Amino acid sequence: GEIGLDYYLAHPDKAAQQALFEAQLRLARAFELPALLHVRRAHADVIATLKRLRPARGGIVHAFSGSYEEAREYRKLGFYLGLGGAGTWPQARRMHKMLARIALDDVVLETDAPDIPPASHAGRRNSPEHLPAICADLARRMGVEPEALAEAAYRNSTSLFGWQA
Repeated sequence: GEIGLDYYLAHPDKAAQQALFEAQLRLARAFELPALLHVRRAHADVIATLKRLRPARGGIVHAFSGSYEEAREYRKLGFYLGLGGAGTWPQARRMHKMLARIALDDVVLETDAPDIPPASHAGRRNSPEHLPAICADLARRMGVEPEALAEAAYRNSTSLFGWQA
């Protein structure tokens, strides 16, 4: 499951979240498991924590919508950027700028179903069946062919989880 920090709430208990996040990162490190990060309005604190605790296998920043600078910091720490429907929305300008600068080796694809549908399915429940449309839109914004993005995301996922390709 996802672990991390969520400061989107009106009055987050940052100290409690931080303590739990650190305990979960220690477990991931002890069992040599990748961490799947949930980060909302907390990139600076998550990055600082990762620099201090260094999970053994890196992981994925789920539903990443941060800046290029944040993306670069996560990659230095061994984390892939989980990309999904958020990057397909016209108003996601900061994300579009980030997508134009990152490499195929930086990403995995995800849907976050039933949440965060692509713009092409606005107002509807998200589904894994939308992944090809998400991939095509993100690939266009990255300046690559959808097949290249899909292959890279597959390669990155299998590498992270230690699956046989």
